[in-house]
Amino acid sequence: CNLREAHWLRRSLITQIPQPPRVFASMRPAAYIFDLDGLILDTESLCVEVAQQVLSQHGKTLTKEAHLAALGKRPLDCWRDVAAVLDLAVSAQELVDQTEPLLQTRWADVKPLPGARRLLQHLQACGCKVAIATSTSRSTFDKKLAKKPWMRELFQASVCGDEVRGGSCWWACQ
Repeated sequence: CNLREAHWLRRSLITQIPQPPRVFASMRPAAYIFDLDGLILDTESLCVEVAQQVLSQHGKTLTKEAHLAALGKRPLDCWRDVAAVLDLAVSAQELVDQTEPLLQTRWADVKPLPGARRLLQHLQACGCKVAIATSTSRSTFDKKLAKKPWMRELFQASVCGDEVRGGSCWWACQ
């Protein structure tokens, strides 16, 4: 195929792609609401590191199955499921009590996930409102953002799990 045929083929293929309705081009969300952990901040790496440290004190290692059982859960539920998967003879509450002090001293060092800062800054530059809705408590939220003042400036609002009945997504599930 020569260059002229290639251009013709390209133009004919592009004209066959359906275009979205123009009505959507002018629509814009009133605000963008993000979760914090695992979407904006890489808290999972720290949690895995601390979990491995606590489990090693009990002669266990964090398996892939236990890790998957823990994802997206509150600490007590997370440790209950990990204990069940690993057949630990320690209560979930004891594991939370061992984990929390280790996490509390390191939350401020959690890094943003790749692209998070750029996305938030882009939305701000476009005049978009941005908020955080997280199941994290307000005190832990403040610790996570302690060394990230730039991030706090990008949010017009934040709602934490201890500020609403049933956690951060309760209102969406009703």
